[in-house]
Amino acid sequence: MAIWKRVKELFSEAEQSSPGIPAVHEMLVRTDEDLASYEQWRQTEAGQRMLDWLAREYGHYLAGQRKDNAVAFLNTPSSKGFILYFHQTAYRADQIRHFFQLLKERVQAQDYRVGISDRIIYSRPSWVEKVERHYLKPRSKFVEGEPVRQAYGNIAIELESRDDKIHHLRLRATVYQDSLYEKGMSFGRLIEDISS
Repeated sequence: MAIWKRVKELFSEAEQSSPGIPAVHEMLVRTDEDLASYEQWRQTEAGQRMLDWLAREYGHYLAGQRKDNAVAFLNTPSSKGFILYFHQTAYRADQIRHFFQLLKERVQAQDYRVGISDRIIYSRPSWVEKVERHYLKPRSKFVEGEPVRQAYGNIAIELESRDDKIHHLRLRATVYQDSLYEKGMSFGRLIEDISS
């Protein structure tokens, strides 16, 4: 009986879902099977090839020579980033999920910590949207009178699916424009650091 009650609750929550109110919000936890598959994938060159593709496309973007429509870059005064439209590529869902995990690990290697990893599901008018995300912050120590280290800023990595089909992956680095913080490091350097 408890299972049926939970199913009814989930349907009720989905009906009440809106852009501001998700149907489901939970911590992102990978199964042992997912982790084993990821470790096996990491032993291949697939992840590095994807990182090389990203770095190459960023170089084209900087030179004003857009090459691949599956990649777009964000460049505002406070936020820099990229979006990979995987629905326009031949990558499989497991490869994309592994790349999502790899990006998180590469950012962590830049002296970052995970603030939160979660999954949010929304009921949209024409599809079900699922967003898995990692939110990372630089490790820093507050010292009275000294600006706070912000490195590349706060980094959000989001993987969005529509009706369980991966649509895009987005990475956004947001720096503070405030005298309390050191100047943020360049996004180009972040691309270099996570690609090498």
